[in-house]
Amino acid sequence: MSVRAILLFLGSAALRGLAQPGWFGWPLLLLAAPLRVLSWQKPARLGWDYAHGVLFWLIAFSFLSTSTIHRLAPLGAAVLLGLTGVIEGWLARRLARRLPSAAAGALALAAAAWA
Repeated sequence: MSVRAILLFLGSAALRGLAQPGWFGWPLLLLAAPLRVLSWQKPARLGWDYAHGVLFWLIAFSFLSTSTIHRLAPLGAAVLLGLTGVIEGWLARRLARRLPSAAAGALALAAAAWA
């Protein structure tokens, strides 16, 4: 996999994570969503979708790392919830057979977020 593809997958995960309330805010989603959709246009394995999901949830749950909770607490949640990235990728690839890739990606992101 190329460096560009890795940056698309992991860069969009980092931007999505930092767009959470209390971080830098929702405007980062305006950058993260197109990067995520672009990452699906290259043939990639679901493992990269899983890596995207794990990184996103690690950032999203990083607030759990406080003095009263163990520093590895976000890792357990991220490993389990990282499967949402796989669901997004699988759904986007399935929808791309019938819809334009941008519409399929946007619908996959919305459906996975809703689920």
